[in-house]
This record gives sequence, structure tokens and C-alpha cells, in this order.
Amino acid sequence: MIVDVAILATTFPHKRKLHFWAKNSLFANKYTRPVLVSGGVVPVDRTTKNNQLLFDATFEAALEYSARLSKQELIGEEEDARKKKGISRPVIVLPCGITYVQKSKYRSTVMIVYGPPIRMEPYDKDFEKDNRATVKRLTKDIESAMEKLTVNAPDWKTYNAATMTRLLLFSDDKNISLDDFVQVTQSLINFYANSNSEEKIATSKTLLDKYKTSLDMLQLSDADVARYDKHGISKLRALCTFLYESLKFFIQLPFFLPALFFHWPIYVLGKVSVKFEKYEESMAQNKIMLGLVWLMISYTILFFMVWTMLFYTPLGLVLAAGAVFIFAWYHVALVDRQVKKLASAL
Repeated sequence: MIVDVAILATTFPHKRKLHFWAKNSLFANKYTRPVLVSGGVVPVDRTTKNNQLLFDATFEAALEYSARLSKQELIGEEEDARKKKGISRPVIVLPCGITYVQKSKYRSTVMIVYGPPIRMEPYDKDFEKDNRATVKRLTKDIESAMEKLTVNAPDWKTYNAATMTRLLLFSDDKNISLDDFVQVTQSLINFYANSNSEEKIATSKTLLDKYKTSLDMLQLSDADVARYDKHGISKLRALCTFLYESLKFFIQLPFFLPALFFHWPIYVLGKVSVKFEKYEESMAQNKIMLGLVWLMISYTILFFMVWTMLFYTPLGLVLAAGAVFIFAWYHVALVDRQVKKLASAL
């Protein structure tokens, strides 16, 4: 999907051009086809089990890329080296793991890790003897390498228990270093997955799973519950907390109102778009695309409005660009804090 593709394209080492597989129905549209072709996307026919067309297109893309690299390497070398027709290159598989904390949530976190490259030379001789067994071994090795770079749980119960334990230990996922997030979460998953035979741990696992499920259903966090651990919950205390948090929010609201008023269509479009999607990946990409289109339009209009007020002068051009940049930074800097205050009040 588009979110994973965008992350890979922007983080891949050495800024190399990447090729992606996409269902061939996307190429039928006359508007999207030129974009996909220029982006190096390879069509996939999901209606047939004949993958020969897919293999041919993939090999053609690989050969084209290899030829381009060879040409670049030959620049500046001696004249006799320029006459070479090509350079033989070993095939390398680079495992990659992408982990999202909350994929469809604005301002959430994503971790992307590239693992050690897997070279094909150790598989060459075995492939000549038994290609099926060698391909299965290679696939297993790739799977194993990717599992080391991502969070994997045998079931949702184990995953929920591990996630809830992480939140109880660190209070907030932002308190965990991004370099340690995957390892910490996977270690907790492994602990619960390998301790099913111990009754106390199994009981804790069940309770943590129920606790997280209840919090998700009520749209609460553990911090919301922890607030009343010492004092208990009463109507009076809940009312006082609501009034106190609301007062803090509304005192700072005037400073946030300009950014909120300017960006409110993005939040509305995001809320509306998720109602028509079932999968979180689709929700995330819809929010990104709608938000990106609106931001391009609105910030362009804002830039020209400011530049017009400065009489289209060269200095005004610089000041208008700076004003738009500062306004965008101001919105991002305040949105996390104000949204958290509003959530606390509610």
C-alpha cells in the first residue's frame, strides 16, 4: 500500500530508485498509469496463477536498473573499460522491517530498520541440484531475517498483553527510544508466548488482554485510570477534574485557534474518510492523501495572500515563505499538547 511504499522510497539507502508490485487494474486508469509507469511500478495480475508476465516485467526492471548502475560506474574509467558491454552483479536481498505504533493516527511513530543483506552465492550450487528445496530455504531465511526486524506475536491475546505491559512500564510509548521499541515489545511478546504453562503468568496475560480491550472500547488510556488510583472516582471529583482541565484548555485555546481554524478541514476530512474504510492501511493512506492535497492548496493560497500584502517584492517573497513555514511549525508544535489537554478534559 501507499504508506509503506512512501516510507521505503524516502528511506532506502543511497536514494536508489525502487520498483514495486501493484495490481494491474490500477494501470487501466489513463490518469494513474503514467504516474505508476514513471515511478517504476510493475503490474501484477491477481486473476491468474500464471506469473510469467510478472517475472518478465520484474526481470526487465532489474536488468534496466543494473545497466544504469553499470553505465554510471564506467564513467571516468579508462577507454578500454568503457567498451565493456556490462558488468556482472550478484543478486542481493535486503530485508526490511516497518513497525507502526498507531498507523492511522496523526503524529504517530513509525520505525523502519534495514537488516544485513542476504547474498545469493551460498545458494547457487544447491539451486542447480534441487531448485525447489533451495528456494524454500531462501524464503525461510528471508522470513527469519524479517522477523528479527519487526514485532511478531502468535495471537492477539499475547500481543495485547505485551502492549499493555509496555504501557504500564513506560507510561507512554514516547518514553521508549525508537531504537529499542521493537526489541522491547518483542521481548515482552516472547515472554508471554513462552510462559503459557505457568499459571500465574497465564492469568496475568488474560487480565492484561481484557484490560487493554476494555480501554480500547472506552477510548481511554491507563494514565486516565491511574489518575484516580489514590483518590477513587466520584461524581464531584470527576466534575472538578473536568472543569480544571477544561479551564486550562480554554485559556490556551486563543493561541491555538488560528492554526485550528486554518487546518480544521483536514481533521474533518480525516474523520469522514475512515468511516468508509475497513483496514487501517486504507485509513492511513486516505488521511495522508486528503491532507496532502488540502495542505498544498491551502498553504499555496496562504503564501500568495501574504506575498500580496507585501506588494510582490523580492523581500516579500522571502518573508511570505518564512511566514508560511513558521505557521506550519506553530501548528505542529501546539497540536499535540492541545489535543492531549482536550482528551484529558473529556
